[in-house]
Amino acid sequence: MDSLHSFIKGECMEMCPKDEITLRVKEKLVHTLEVDPNFDNNNKSEMYSKRMVKSFSRSAAGKSMQDPKQLRPTAVLLKTVHYLLKDVIINDRVPWNVTCDFITDRLRSVRQDMVVQSLPVVDCINILQPIVNFYAYASYRSCNESISNFDPVLHRRQFQECIKRLLCLYDECDHKKNCNKAYEEIQKSRPYYEALYVLLNLGNTDALSRAIRLRSQFKTKKLKLAVSASLALFENNFVRVCKILKQFSGLLLAVVCLHLPEIRKQTLKVMSVAYNSKNLIFPFSILKKLFLYENLGDVISDCTYYGLTSSEDGVYFIKLNFKEDELTKQPTHLDFVNEHLKTIEVPKLILDMQFIQ
Repeated sequence: MDSLHSFIKGECMEMCPKDEITLRVKEKLVHTLEVDPNFDNNNKSEMYSKRMVKSFSRSAAGKSMQDPKQLRPTAVLLKTVHYLLKDVIINDRVPWNVTCDFITDRLRSVRQDMVVQSLPVVDCINILQPIVNFYAYASYRSCNESISNFDPVLHRRQFQECIKRLLCLYDECDHKKNCNKAYEEIQKSRPYYEALYVLLNLGNTDALSRAIRLRSQFKTKKLKLAVSASLALFENNFVRVCKILKQFSGLLLAVVCLHLPEIRKQTLKVMSVAYNSKNLIFPFSILKKLFLYENLGDVISDCTYYGLTSSEDGVYFIKLNFKEDELTKQPTHLDFVNEHLKTIEVPKLILDMQFIQ
């Protein structure tokens, strides 16, 4: 019996099916990023077909999700992903949150086409790798956005879905003899995504257990470092976590730094018990150095936020004063991360395998 992916094969050779282009142009649902500011008014259809990208839509009554004319084959899906993450992502026509929402929606549509066609494992891996990188990049870049512009919970859920699916495909490919040759090249980047999964779920025992059980060939320096950081957090060794943290680079650094607000909160909680005293003053300068604060003002702000009393020189750790029920502060951009990321062009950071392997 033929496999499903040989039964349903996409026939749409453009980034957006013609029917959708017609409908969205008619209903004036063309996104700003799909419009060429220099377009010729007399040739709108051609202009739209080049820039429009299939949008994500849920299945509905009377609407077939398996129409080959509406599905894009692997080559077109890869072309679409590269267009979004090479050309669209660097545009300066709209605010970042608008760009992020647009790309997120169009990448969901890519994943939808991929799943409906049940594409071969290697094809799915090639499609998902840059998508996972985008979610990692957007997680950090968007962390300063207001909740009205960026939903971190929804974004994280989609990030988790993508990376878990990618890791499952790696596992599946291990057991497929017919994809061994193609997998030889793909497996070079696997340790990076295994490390990214550990760092995204820092301190999580399931993620740690998976990494520890991997074959030795995948246990690269990056993955071992990620496991060390995660074990340190699991053991509440917050000083060691922060020492390891700055050894990462690229998207791994960006993702792991998103855990700093929680690490700092747990640190202040533990120290409120260990250094519980109305007379002992703990210097702000030491907290700043150990837990990667940008300045003393940020240290004082955190101490005050969690109910601790501060003096001119430091903080009084009093167990009963610590506000454990206070919501953890949201992550923010960090100068040392920003400076590092500025050295790499965004498309290269997401698409160039040399920054991944």
